Amino acid sequence: NEKDLFLWDSYFEQSEDDCVDGQREDSDQGEGIEASTNIGKFDEESASAVHIGGLCRLLLSQSFPTTALYADEILPFRSGVLQSFEHLLKSLPDSSEWLFLRRSIFSFAAPRFLEVFGDHSTKESPLIVARTINCFTATLWTGVSFQNNLSSDISALMLIFLRQADFVNQVAWTVREAAARAVSRLAEVTDLETLKKHQFVSMFIDVASVGMRDRKFWKVRYGGLLIVQSIVLRAGVGVNVGTSGAGDIANEKQLLLESILPHKETIQELAKKSLNDPEPKVTELATKILSVLSTWP
Repeated sequence: NEKDLFLWDSYFEQSEDDCVDGQREDSDQGEGIEASTNIGKFDEESASAVHIGGLCRLLLSQSFPTTALYADEILPFRSGVLQSFEHLLKSLPDSSEWLFLRRSIFSFAAPRFLEVFGDHSTKESPLIVARTINCFTATLWTGVSFQNNLSSDISALMLIFLRQADFVNQVAWTVREAAARAVSRLAEVTDLETLKKHQFVSMFIDVASVGMRDRKFWKVRYGGLLIVQSIVLRAGVGVNVGTSGAGDIANEKQLLLESILPHKETIQELAKKSLNDPEPKVTELATKILSVLSTWP
């Protein structure tokens, strides 16, 4: 059962014989302070395995309790649970063997995350909103298609992130950074059919432009520039695109390059502006982007 925290129900159970042996040993050693209970040697073969799907459900329920426990006192606990959830999701391999599990986790976790950061009138703390966006980002996998995995299409999702990345609508810089990094991840893993559409590439660049306008927090600007890098790297180096014998990969890159080329000047302008950024990490990333753009037609 995918809803079980552990496979079967005997992980914490102790056999009756073990209990009797422990009681006998206690009686032999007396009732002093130094008396101990024989808990036996841990048997890895007899222990049940942890079900990752069930563990994710547990972390999700602990992150958003249904009772009236939304007090500031448990805010650090909820933040820690969401951070642990994010680390667990990131530890899952992004491969075809784990695709079924990733889709299963996405099906019950992503809609709950979307309810939190997709509601502009949410009463949640900015810390929780930022952690929620990070968890949503960690649920994504290579080739994800939102038309098949989420009730909300990618257009609505991009509009949400555009609002969350804009300092006019979102005052918390941690949320703006998380939104920019989420869009960067989307540009990195979204399926080809979505990314090769002109309107979606425009939306990615719009979010990048909004994030890079943040003059106060360099991490938000860096997140916006990461979106540009993800788009550029999806198309790859121009001289290697369309060469003979490259196969389907070259054809995909050619289609992506054709959809991104109309935005080359805008992307180049954003990268060049970042060369004057006071933060070295931003200028370093802008240099890498411009080096790839130099190979494009």
